[in-house]
Amino acid sequence: MKKLLPASFIVFSFLICINTDISAQVPLDTFIGLTSQPADDDAICDIPTYPDVDSDLEGPYEGALVHDFKLYTMDGDSVQLSGLLNDRKPVVLISCSYTCYVYRHKLNQINTLLTTYGDAIHVYLVYTVEAHPIIDVSPYFGYENVGDDNYEDGVLYRQPTTYGERKEIITEMLANETVDVPILIDGPCNDWWQAYGTVPNGAFLIDPDGYIYDAQNWFNKDGEDMYASIDALLDIVGEGTFEANGTFTAEEEGEVIYYGTVDNVIAAHITLTNSSADDVLIDFMRTGESVPAGWYTSLCTDLCYSPSIDSTTVYLTPGQSEEVRLDFFTDLTPASGSVNIICKNHNDPTNMYGYTFNAESIEGTAIESNYNTESIQLSPNPANKNNSITLSYPTHLSGNTFKIYSVVGTEVMENILEGNGKMLIDILSIPTGTYFISVTGNDEIFSNKLIIN
Repeated sequence: MKKLLPASFIVFSFLICINTDISAQVPLDTFIGLTSQPADDDAICDIPTYPDVDSDLEGPYEGALVHDFKLYTMDGDSVQLSGLLNDRKPVVLISCSYTCYVYRHKLNQINTLLTTYGDAIHVYLVYTVEAHPIIDVSPYFGYENVGDDNYEDGVLYRQPTTYGERKEIITEMLANETVDVPILIDGPCNDWWQAYGTVPNGAFLIDPDGYIYDAQNWFNKDGEDMYASIDALLDIVGEGTFEANGTFTAEEEGEVIYYGTVDNVIAAHITLTNSSADDVLIDFMRTGESVPAGWYTSLCTDLCYSPSIDSTTVYLTPGQSEEVRLDFFTDLTPASGSVNIICKNHNDPTNMYGYTFNAESIEGTAIESNYNTESIQLSPNPANKNNSITLSYPTHLSGNTFKIYSVVGTEVMENILEGNGKMLIDILSIPTGTYFISVTGNDEIFSNKLIIN
């Protein structure tokens, strides 16, 4: 449905025809942010964490008059929103950070905004706080949550403590990614981020009078279509619309039953791959479940959703793959349950895959009862099954045998520890899941938990 412009847009359009002096800036809500360019050593202010921030949009909402602001580019040029709107073009603002892997996956779509609409709109990325820093807590979780994608891509950065450190991460991002859209850098006290909803990859389409025409808590996700909104705002529906007409394949792990220990999470994984030359939008849906009263389940893509959410979408560019999963959250009693899942092409219902995932929770094994993490360490953990892990241990354990067990006590690997205190272990042949690695030496048993995603 076409959205309506505020009446002020129509009035202003009439006045501009009879007034040739358009140098005055468009009146917006109160000014936020910077009045001068920050110094590189200006300290980043304290960043609120969960539950003070949220991955749901907190504003501004559609129809709201936005705050005016001034931010700076990497070259030190200033950009003020009210000044941009003087030329009567819509403005798209998209929040981002390098450690936000959702944003990195959307770069192709973001860049395409420029090639699709050219000079008809302004498009800017606004670089904010790091969504998934290493060592430091994630603002959206309240604890360190780096994410498998960041480990796999080598995007491992701490939360900047100065404005200059934020710029350094942007420099490395530009060296490693194709970013065609100009970048504005949020100030040291993150005023833009906090005023525009504290989301990691939000998007705002602002009409020429400074009102929000479309607000997305995730850019082009969960059925949102920024291209359609821009078309409607420009009144050029059907011209330049960005369609997702591709196809995809899906592959799950093929376990008859997914096992895990009680009071834990049991995960079933699906790998979605765009098998075409066009982008594809995939509906990921839970269509039914039969689980014990004390259990609940959650759909997980780049984040895990509330148990009440039965469907979400995944947007893949050509050749891109993304792992999604269904998490079973178990209680203290051994039990079993099942969930039905469908992955369907949003624009082609014949391109569809259906699965039934069965999960069973059991009591902890003897290996887990000897759980001792002080002497042996695993990195990374959780690990990606396509990579190797490093096992670190005291050198006096060299020559002893290590074993990896499943949660039901099945041995899946055995080898001899090398003599330098570190050993690279290839886990490609081990299915995803939860395991325990055990080393016996000097009448002691050392063990640690290993999670393979």
